[in-house]
Amino acid sequence: MQEPCKGRVMVEAAMAQPSDPIAERHAAGIAAMRGGRAAEAAPHFRAVLDRDPDNVAALANLGSALLATGEMAAALDPLDRAARLAPGHAGIHHNRGNALLALHRPAEAAQAQARAAALAPREARFQYAWG
Repeated sequence: MQEPCKGRVMVEAAMAQPSDPIAERHAAGIAAMRGGRAAEAAPHFRAVLDRDPDNVAALANLGSALLATGEMAAALDPLDRAARLAPGHAGIHHNRGNALLALHRPAEAAQAQARAAALAPREARFQYAWG
């Protein structure tokens, strides 16, 4: 009798696992963002947050989706919450800075950008974001 292919066994085992609706919704939001469909992504991230309000990735990704759709004021709340929960995440501070700048709050935007640059000194996108 022929032994089953290991890859097939792994796929079948993964398919037998119960699905995680939170992870599935988050993945759907990420897929929408990658496909350039930020407006479609936001409800997925909100659904994750309904079940897990302190999910930093969902907060940060919701903020990014709202930035991409031009909803700067709405983006600020999830980005602020994400920054409080994950103060060492440079990308969150960078996105907060972008939202604050768009909201004509340049002093706060500069502080957020400086925090991003300090957290990731080797990443040029944070070092030279505005200048």
